[in-house]
Amino acid sequence: MNFAEPALTAPLVAMAAQPQPKLGAQVDIAELRLIKISGAGFFREPTGATARSLFQRAFGAPEVGRVSIDAARGEVEIGYSVSARDPEGQLQRLAEQLRNPGPLADLPGSFGRGAGARVRLQRYGKTLSGWAVKHEIEGRIRFENPVLLRRRALRQGVEAELVNAFGVDKFSIQELTGTVLIHFNPRQIQKRQLVALLDAALEKTEDFALAPIDYDLPVLDNALRYCGVRARPGVLRALRQPVSRLKLRSEQRKTMRQRGH
Repeated sequence: MNFAEPALTAPLVAMAAQPQPKLGAQVDIAELRLIKISGAGFFREPTGATARSLFQRAFGAPEVGRVSIDAARGEVEIGYSVSARDPEGQLQRLAEQLRNPGPLADLPGSFGRGAGARVRLQRYGKTLSGWAVKHEIEGRIRFENPVLLRRRALRQGVEAELVNAFGVDKFSIQELTGTVLIHFNPRQIQKRQLVALLDAALEKTEDFALAPIDYDLPVLDNALRYCGVRARPGVLRALRQPVSRLKLRSEQRKTMRQRGH
């Protein structure tokens, strides 16, 4: 892959803190630990050869912790750790690694599976994964992956991996937000092992069809339980009716009143 093309050298020149030429891509290094590249239309396919080469080159630098490509927006982000001794020299070395790479990182087997326009990888030691940590405290961690959004088969695959995993106390999966919340015993299972379970589910999943969104959601009795209200079964059956049906009956009653019935 030739990274000497103008569209690819523009980010490298900017990262090296030199004057940026008037090219399509624009680079923002104002935020510490983050390189933002906008106008990166040359990454039209986030799992194509050019994108794969960027991931391999970027993660070849040990200080790079995450890389994401959003082909729809033409945006690239590279997150890295900062060297307090020589931050400018660190950026120059990172730019050189992208331009004339030394070691190339091995991409995970799950790379690009089910991906749309957005692909992201995060480093966990020597392992790369598309599952990013959204929030964590001791014994509880929330992972996020855009591939999980409305992917029912993947959700079922994650359930199958976690349900009998030693050290996992409980978990919840939200396919509408693409997140997995796991409560675990840190003495029995580590974060990297949880990531391996999630990646295993992704690699085993074959069906990435989008599940339909159910706009006709029922009104559940959970709200009553939350408020501490106990309702009779007949009331709960009425509450469990689809919202659209309740609205229809309300409109029918309104029409009947207007007609004088």
